[in-house]
Amino acid sequence: MIVISSAADLEAHVGQHLGHSHYVEVTQANIDRFVDAVGDHGESPVLGYLTLALGPALLHDLLEWRNTRMGVNYGLGGVQFGTEPTAGSRVRLGATLLASEDLGNGGVQVTLETTFEIEGTLDRACVAELILRYFFTPG
Repeated sequence: MIVISSAADLEAHVGQHLGHSHYVEVTQANIDRFVDAVGDHGESPVLGYLTLALGPALLHDLLEWRNTRMGVNYGLGGVQFGTEPTAGSRVRLGATLLASEDLGNGGVQVTLETTFEIEGTLDRACVAELILRYFFTPG
């Protein structure tokens, strides 16, 4: 796990692969709850969105943020869905820090390329560019 306590700590890792999270099982109960929550029982890539929704929690395996007063999931730069995980499969997240942009007043915008991998295959469930903003405590 990489500890980030300042914008300088973050900048030192730009361009680096940050590692992989633990695997998390995609259960039928998870799928059913997600489908019920979004109300989509049709042909959209609902399992792709479920996988993408795991991203922020799995990032906690890779990065520990210290001295921050706020963190925001700011958006996505792009998303590509691949093979949808099935019930009982396990996925993990890998991430590369693409950019760190100073926002002033202790804020940074972080761009990560994340890849969700399905255990035991070469298949990717999802590749997404996540954009986060963090604001460090002054001093």
